[in-house]
Amino acid sequence: LENIKQEIEQNKISTKDNIIIVGVTGILGEAVSKYFYQSNYDNVYIMSSSLTGSKNIQIKYPTLKVIENFYDIKNVKMVITCTHNDYSLLKSSDITNFKPKNQKLIIVDVAEPANVKNDVLAESKEDIIYKKEGDGYSKDIKYSKDYDFTNNVAFGCVSEALVLGLSNKYKEQDWFEITEMNQKIILIL
Repeated sequence: LENIKQEIEQNKISTKDNIIIVGVTGILGEAVSKYFYQSNYDNVYIMSSSLTGSKNIQIKYPTLKVIENFYDIKNVKMVITCTHNDYSLLKSSDITNFKPKNQKLIIVDVAEPANVKNDVLAESKEDIIYKKEGDGYSKDIKYSKDYDFTNNVAFGCVSEALVLGLSNKYKEQDWFEITEMNQKIILIL
């Protein structure tokens, strides 16, 4: 969340600006949703591959607005992507559709693999400010060739899964259920 807060501050995103959070049903997506709700942002739109999942998040954070696709909203200042599933991938046409006139769209991509693909970045480079966030660096990290991961990068979601998996104390915990307890345990670990 700290990277997202920095981008908000640096790009002067106000509580009145239109913001989209993509992939709100995971732990990270819900945490981002909760932040914007608690910070009293007025125009935060949420979506995920599950309409029911998005509506469940809206029940918890009622000022957030559910959208089913990217064409439901215009004049968006910032998009935060917390997933890379096919339904939620940003395309050049989406960016053209909802970016503000005469302004660049700020995209904070915390998904791994990235939500915004290289061809979209190339096509849209004049229309966006793109920030890939959520990853750390370590010279000691090497991945097997079986995975399409970049060596030396500690991906937030992978790191979280490894910590949770290695923690004997919580082996029986259902990490796919988003609960206050799960979130508290993750903060402790």
